[in-house]
Amino acid sequence: MYLYIKFGPKRRDQIGILDNMASTLCFGIDFGTTYSGVAWAWSGQPQDINIVTSWPSKLIGNSDREKTPTEIQFETTRTGSKRITWGYDVPSDSDPFRWFKLLLVDEDQLQPHLVKSKQLKEARQRLQNEGLQPVQAVAMYLREIWNHTLEHVRRMLQDAVDECRFHIVLTVPAIWKDDARKKMEEAAQQAGLLGPRACGKTTMQLLSEPEAGAISTFATMEGRPDIHEGDAMVVVDAGGGTVDLISYKVDSLSPFVLSECAEGTGGLCGAVFLDQDFMSWLKQFSPLAPVWSKTPVKDLKRMIRDSWEHGIKQEFDGQDKEFTIPLPYSCALQLNKSDLTLKSEQLTDIFDNVISEIEALVGKQVKAVKKRLGKSPKYIILVGGFGRCRYLRVSLEGIYGPTATKLIQGTGPTPWTAVCRGAVIHALITGGFSTSPAVQVSSRISRANYGIARSTPFVPGKHHEEDRYTCPYEGTEKARNQMKWYVLRGDETSKMSPKAFKFCQYYDIASPPPLFPTVDMDLFTCTDMPAPSRLQGSKNIKRLDSIKFTCPASFWELPIETSNSGNRYRCLSFRLEMTTDGSSAIFQVFPADELVTGFSRLLPRLSIGQKTIDVECDELSVQEPAIPKPEAPRNSGPRLRRSKLNLAASPDRQYPPQTGSPFDRPVHPQIPEEDGEKRLPLHPRSPRSSILYQMPSSLGADLLRRIDGL
Repeated sequence: MYLYIKFGPKRRDQIGILDNMASTLCFGIDFGTTYSGVAWAWSGQPQDINIVTSWPSKLIGNSDREKTPTEIQFETTRTGSKRITWGYDVPSDSDPFRWFKLLLVDEDQLQPHLVKSKQLKEARQRLQNEGLQPVQAVAMYLREIWNHTLEHVRRMLQDAVDECRFHIVLTVPAIWKDDARKKMEEAAQQAGLLGPRACGKTTMQLLSEPEAGAISTFATMEGRPDIHEGDAMVVVDAGGGTVDLISYKVDSLSPFVLSECAEGTGGLCGAVFLDQDFMSWLKQFSPLAPVWSKTPVKDLKRMIRDSWEHGIKQEFDGQDKEFTIPLPYSCALQLNKSDLTLKSEQLTDIFDNVISEIEALVGKQVKAVKKRLGKSPKYIILVGGFGRCRYLRVSLEGIYGPTATKLIQGTGPTPWTAVCRGAVIHALITGGFSTSPAVQVSSRISRANYGIARSTPFVPGKHHEEDRYTCPYEGTEKARNQMKWYVLRGDETSKMSPKAFKFCQYYDIASPPPLFPTVDMDLFTCTDMPAPSRLQGSKNIKRLDSIKFTCPASFWELPIETSNSGNRYRCLSFRLEMTTDGSSAIFQVFPADELVTGFSRLLPRLSIGQKTIDVECDELSVQEPAIPKPEAPRNSGPRLRRSKLNLAASPDRQYPPQTGSPFDRPVHPQIPEEDGEKRLPLHPRSPRSSILYQMPSSLGADLLRRIDGL
């Protein structure tokens, strides 16, 4: 989740995150459960997307593959420090650490059978033995793959790398909640992806894996004669751990514009669970069962890699034929046979457990598309490593073959690299480097409710008595801690049409705040349908983050209002806008009813581990709006002193609030013209400076600050 705190909207030429920097390297990182890959492109040649290869490897034939295993092996040196090997460089006779990506997800978000999974239990035990947290393990792996990526790019660009800024798009499963995404951001920070560079600040975004896969796939479909406006397509990103689904409708062919047409779904039913079923069959029911424990691990891993991973898992299509697996020499001696034969019926039993879960997910998504659009999707598109599985395609064709919905499955490495290539395309588009992008996503469906807790006029019988209090400013009875959801789960959101709401913050004239008053709002999220009306109305309401900013205008410049009871106070009016962009919820704060323009610059990187991040704004002049008028005398305009923006994420804040908390004080945001609440007239104040802050929700992430003068 990203917070953009801004006093005034951006100019049209500032839409790109990097503001059209001339030399930028855009990276797309597909950090997968079983395999990971990286793609990159230079802003000067956005059409050329490169795949990172030349992986460190102890085995012949793996170095030039498009991805590398998501595995690490810990070793303790003589000095007691930890050294790790990773990917293909892990010794074949070792027992590497796997599945650590899934450990970023809290157990209460996993299905019961996955919580009890032997592999996940072993992964957690390995972490405990090594004295590591999941974020640290992920950071270790990301650091290695990132360093190798930079070496790979430097071989091609040499010293030009040092002259380019970096923009990174890191993909995450669509089914991940905000807390798992925050952990991924922290891991990227710890891994050094956002480290300081002389040529400028590195920026990073999160993007859902199915959207990245969809972007790269649709980029190759532009101009196809069988694609028409109004067509819907379901993208199935079948990876190692998760299977994510996302659906789009074609809004325009030229340019090729898509809009999400159903809430995405997904589950933990990727290829690793098929591998788990295959291993269980070998150990318990195959002729290898009696000698399994007596066979060297190195030999078994080679057999599984060569015959299963690169063979049967991709090639089995359900046809009535047999597959032969050459046995390791040690097994052949004990069993007095050189190979193992698997029949179609046996393989079908092994595959069907996982394939049936994917079929259920696809069926649910197809049904959602049909409900929203009144017609079935035209295509189901398979991407991801597991998306290359022939039996998956055959199974889905058996269900949808008789209908108007057709299956599309790429060949070769294309489906396997779809996510990292799509991440690069997204980076080029959001960075403003692709002047005519092959595909654009105009709107998305919200996966959750987003909003704040506020006070509304008290209505007997509707509100709880415990929420009742008398507002000293307006002199009316109100109910505190009532939820205002800006975006509901299932709502369509667009970057071009954000959700906007006005607020007022009251300040007592008799007890003035600091010279430049602050506003503090907590943002909440919840996946309940319907959304609860009270903060304490559901255990699923979670605090997302805080927006705490300091007004550029001083307290004495704010307008004075008088309530019906005769109380006088000053009022700060502002507007909050919310959009979503892939895996991010984007909030922007504006002055009420003001239009401004400006320029931008960067802040240095901050260290991690702080509960509150304070940023001092350098002193700068504020100019008048760029509209025709007589020239003002020199130095006559107001001057912005040192103003502070405080983006706080205080995990220890308790609800319901105790005495003295912001909710017990009569200083809190109000929503105008809702629920019959009487609003005082908003007072337009002088144009002030425009400040934009971008902050990833993880507490240690970097800040990107733009200071825009009128």
